[in-house]
Amino acid sequence: MAQWLVIFLLPLAAWSGWWVAMRKEARMLRQNRSRAAYFEGLSYLLNDQTDKAVDVFVNMSALDHQTIDNQLTLGSLFRKRGELDRALHLHQQLAEQTTEPRQKRNIQFELGEDYRAAGMFAQAQSIFEALFNDQSEQRVMAVLIDVYERTGNWQAAQDMAQLWQDSGYGDKSRALGQYDCELAIEARARGDKGAAQAYLQSALGRDHGCIRANMLLGECALDDARYLSAIHALQSTADLSPAHIPELLPSLRKAHLAINQKDAYRSWLKELASRYDKARLQTAIADELAALDQPYEARVVLEQAVAGQRNPLLVWSCLRHHVPLEDHSEEIISALKPQTIYQCHDCGFRQQRPCWHCPACFSWNSFQAVLELKMEQR
Repeated sequence: MAQWLVIFLLPLAAWSGWWVAMRKEARMLRQNRSRAAYFEGLSYLLNDQTDKAVDVFVNMSALDHQTIDNQLTLGSLFRKRGELDRALHLHQQLAEQTTEPRQKRNIQFELGEDYRAAGMFAQAQSIFEALFNDQSEQRVMAVLIDVYERTGNWQAAQDMAQLWQDSGYGDKSRALGQYDCELAIEARARGDKGAAQAYLQSALGRDHGCIRANMLLGECALDDARYLSAIHALQSTADLSPAHIPELLPSLRKAHLAINQKDAYRSWLKELASRYDKARLQTAIADELAALDQPYEARVVLEQAVAGQRNPLLVWSCLRHHVPLEDHSEEIISALKPQTIYQCHDCGFRQQRPCWHCPACFSWNSFQAVLELKMEQR
């Protein structure tokens, strides 16, 4: 019996050894083919034949699923180089061929990033919302907030930012306050003053130092002829951010004159002039005093300011208000033309109008006024 068992087992053992050897050889063959294809793709990339490289890397996914991560990296590289068509082509091909859930999710995310980079926000939003509904992931929440901001969907941006904050991913109070301000502007545009007021109060509740909310409260009060409320809100804004005072002064003048408080406004301007020595603010105060039919007081402010600093802007303002200058050539100085440029301190983007949301880097409240002097050629 034992002999018959040995006779039966010997062929089985031989066949098992052959099967294992063939499996190992097939695996090594696949690895070698995958490695060869990988280096072939790299060769195409080095020769700037990116179309052929994409085809090679896509075909590799049928040989070895471990290469998908490398292909995703390649697609990200295409996107960063601005080759969005190649990135989309690669990611779309991978999405059609991949069935493993984790890899498919990563491919869909990269495809959404391609659409976002191309400005196709509707397609990007659809992909990211599907990913978010499937699994609330931090990276998906971050890009959804960005997409909602870029498309002006402020309520959705606020909801997602609130969820981000509640999830412990980071403080979003400043952004939430800005979303409230945007929603208040929309409510105001459709005539819903109550909702606008509620949004602005919410903005201050989220971000106590929200300059924009205070300014909007003042402007809303001014539009509604609630002049005392407007003065309180705008002067509070001036205390919070002296750099914004020149933009506040016309509205403050309108509110004071509406309730016959010209003298109070003039006194407040003189107090500001004694408190701050910034040339732009001194010039704005002088202009306001002149608008109140107080040219003498405007000249006094400028004389005191220019005595302390020979700033070209002050010199130009002195000439406008007929303040005598002894040591300057009026022909040269009168050629100076100041211009206010607003520049983002995060990315350096510049434009001629103030802005709360940078169109280049999408930072909030990042613009600062920068004064430039240009010399006219005569």
